[in-house]
Parts: sequence; structure tokens; C-alpha cells
Amino acid sequence: LMKFDSTNNMIDFREVRADGEYSDEISVAVPEGDYTDLDDVASQIEAEMRNASPNNVNYAVSYDYTAGEFMIKGSDKNIKSFSMLWQTGSSRENSAGRMLGFSADNEVTFAASDEPVVNITLDSSNNKIDFREITTDNEGNLDVCELTALVEENTYESHEELALEVEKALEKASVEEGNRVNYAVSWDEVTQNFTIKEKGDRLDEFRLDWKSGENAPLSVGGNGESIGGVLGFDPEDDVAKAAESDRKAEWGIFNTLIDLKSYLKDNDTYGIERTLGRLDGHYQKMTQRVVDSGMKYSRLETRETITGDVSLSLTERRSSIEDADMIESIMNLKNIQTAYQAALNSTSQILNLSLVDYLR
Repeated sequence: LMKFDSTNNMIDFREVRADGEYSDEISVAVPEGDYTDLDDVASQIEAEMRNASPNNVNYAVSYDYTAGEFMIKGSDKNIKSFSMLWQTGSSRENSAGRMLGFSADNEVTFAASDEPVVNITLDSSNNKIDFREITTDNEGNLDVCELTALVEENTYESHEELALEVEKALEKASVEEGNRVNYAVSWDEVTQNFTIKEKGDRLDEFRLDWKSGENAPLSVGGNGESIGGVLGFDPEDDVAKAAESDRKAEWGIFNTLIDLKSYLKDNDTYGIERTLGRLDGHYQKMTQRVVDSGMKYSRLETRETITGDVSLSLTERRSSIEDADMIESIMNLKNIQTAYQAALNSTSQILNLSLVDYLR
């Protein structure tokens, strides 16, 4: 039924490992000879492909007498697909594809789940998170809350589900004994990492005590009940805190000029542009200060003029009161005094009269 020789007995194929890595092209030869049994042909091809497989795939080759077709299968945990290179292989000139009924390359892929299968079991031996919430009071004193979160004991079938439960556990511990902080725990499909962070800015520092906590691994002196290893964290503490400058911020014009000198020396065009922008800002601020000073000086001059006018008016009024004619004033006083004495004498004379005086 079939005759294979050096002109038509080559089969080229390539495997794709489970991690996505492609193998080199693999070439096998169907033993030359005359075949009267197609099952024998299938058996020979199967044996050659199995022996040559770099990933030890147990290929299965068979002939379907009803359909009149050869079938090649290779599903295996070590590979995710394989390709039969009937037309693009290096042995295409003497390929067995035409004899076997194949006219084009075949890529055989296998169905795979969209997400990796997860089966993470947590119990009292691996569900604890030691962490600290550090804040600063109004007087600059540190307030440290040492907390332990207990993740719900369960078997988790997805990383997202586990991330949500870790988030809930952290927030529950914070509400009960800490600063009522909101946390965000997420799973990144690309990096295959969990991320734990504060959702907000209430804390000055957030520490995950994977190493220094009570539930740290046995290898570092803990009781080994931390969830850190399950989540992929190394037994080292993780610290998250706000960035602070190492020195006092200085942004004066002289600092800008010093920076400009340094940038000019290094021929740093980007630094020069930034420094010129800062100088422009300094110039605008100085101009604004000059304008403010001029306005204040003008107001002071106006106030000084008003004060002078008021002082002159007061002086004139005082002068009109204090600088009177002494002689005239004395004469007026004497006239008033004489009139007053005459009135007193008349009154006294009238008061001295009695009823006897009238009878006379």
C-alpha cells in the first residue's frame, strides 16, 4: 500500500513546552520499505516521534479506515501544543506528508483554562499577618499600633478571592485596635505578585512584619503561622512610608544662581532651562514685592499728610483758646466781678429788712 524511501520518508515537527518555550525543529524518518498494513505505518511513525520528543511526549498515531485519514495526537502535561511542519520544515523536499495525506502544516493546540488553577488552603497555621500602623501626633511623637490580622480559614480557588479576604482581615484588625485605615490588596496577573498598601494617607508609616512579627517563619525565630510565604513574600519586613527630604528646602535666588553656575559648568542644557525658569519666577516675585512696597509707602505718605493736617487744626483750635488778650480778659473779668458784687450787696440789703422796718 505504501512505499517509503529517502525521497519521501521525513517528518519535521516542533513542540511548545507548557511554559511557552519553543523547541528546536525535530526531524524523524519513517523506516524505508514497502508497507501492506497502514496500522504498521502509524505504529512506526508513533515510535519515531516518541523517541525523538525532547519533552518525552507519548505521541499517538493511528489510521482511521472509515475516514481514510491518519491522526497524530500528542496531548501531554509537558507541552501546550505541537506543530507538524509538512511544508515549512527543513525536510520538506522529501517529506512524508504527501504520502500520509497532509498538504499543509498542522498546529495542534490544547484547551487551557484562562486562569491558573488555584487551590490555596488557609487554616490557623498559616493565616496571620503581623503589621504596624505608625502615626505622628501634633507634638511630633510617634504612635505605633502593633496589630495581627487573621485571614479567614478557607480553601481559595482564585488569587483575587484571597486578596479580598486579606484586605478584609487587615481592615478589621485596624478598626478593632488600630487607626481605622482602609487598605488595598490586589493580585497582578502579569507579575504574579500580591500588592498590599494603604488606601489613603492616614499613616506616616506602614510595616508588614514578615520577619520581626510573632508569627514569622520558624527559620527566623517566629512561630511559623504567618501567611507571608503563601502570598509570596520573603521573610523580610516590608516598610512603606512617605518620602521626606533629607535637608531643609532652599529655593532662594542665590541657591538658583549657584545651581545655574553648576549647570553651565556641566553644559547641562535641561538644568539651565529649569534654572532660567526659576530665575524668572524670582524676578516676578521681586517685582511684586517692589510694587507692594511702593503701595505701602504711598499709603504711609498719605497718612502722614492727613496726620499733619489734623495736627495743624488742633494747634489752631488750642491757640484760639489759649492765646486770648490778657488785658481784655481781665477787664471783662472785673466788670463781671463788679456786677456780681453789686448783686450780692443788693440781695444782702433786701434780706436784712424786717416787718418792723415797714411799720416805721
